Amino acid sequence: MFATINQRIKAVLDTVYGGNVTAMAKGTYIKRTTINSIVGPSETSPGFDVIAKIGEISSPRISMEWLVRGVGDMFLDEKDSIKYQINSGSNITNSPVNDSDTLNRLLALVEAKDNQIEQKDKQINTLLSIIQNSKVG
Repeated sequence: MFATINQRIKAVLDTVYGGNVTAMAKGTYIKRTTINSIVGPSETSPGFDVIAKIGEISSPRISMEWLVRGVGDMFLDEKDSIKYQINSGSNITNSPVNDSDTLNRLLALVEAKDNQIEQKDKQINTLLSIIQNSKVG
């Protein structure tokens, strides 16, 4: 989808920083002029230091393999990928999140978290009972 590293850096700019070069500059400690020269019409090739900063400093974390080679997902964490797809208003039906395996994994994660919450609720109720009994006694 993004054939060049310049296009991938532009995708990071648009997806993570809402197209705001100043926000990306502050978030990655890269000069605005450098970012503009990479994503602008001249499409200057980024240096290693710029690539490293985008991959290592950006929050959420950007996959270096995706950034450099265009392989895999933009984000290292699948939750970040989903969050930015939702927040950007992208068409989720055309995204990898619509993949049934991914949806099943996400459903399993939600169910596991629900179980953890249920267990924590039980622990809280037990502790509250202990506290109440110690106050009465």
